[in-house]
Amino acid sequence: MRLVLDRITKRASKIPFKSSFFIFLVAIVFAQFSFAATRIVSRANCVNNESITWDDNLFLKEWRLTFSYHNDRPNGRTHYAVSGPLAICTGTSCWYYYEYTTWAPAVHVGEGGVPGISDRWSVGGDHRHYYPGFGFTRHATFATNCNLP
Repeated sequence: MRLVLDRITKRASKIPFKSSFFIFLVAIVFAQFSFAATRIVSRANCVNNESITWDDNLFLKEWRLTFSYHNDRPNGRTHYAVSGPLAICTGTSCWYYYEYTTWAPAVHVGEGGVPGISDRWSVGGDHRHYYPGFGFTRHATFATNCNLP
């Protein structure tokens, strides 16, 4: 075993410092992106009614916008929450800004009631991403419960 460790150590020491530093930086960059995962979730009847888009990698910001549609099932009324700031409303349409962020929540705090007891609400989420030069992506979520792992 000692002979093998010595051979590896001698071989590694022959790599110039600049090359090994470059290899280290490239490994860090690839590791950063390999752990990145965009998460999307909607929750209903869970103290809050919400739809949230976030990224596990706290350093990877993207242009995000999240809409959360809350349907009060007994009354048939629907309203919504938005993660981005309002840009302009014209007639019956409103436009919102995308935010450059790692976390885009659209939440109505306290609206959902007690988890496991209240089943009044259903929540639909519209999770949007904008990639400059590549276009848009949209993902939908739907919930009638807390959706806790």
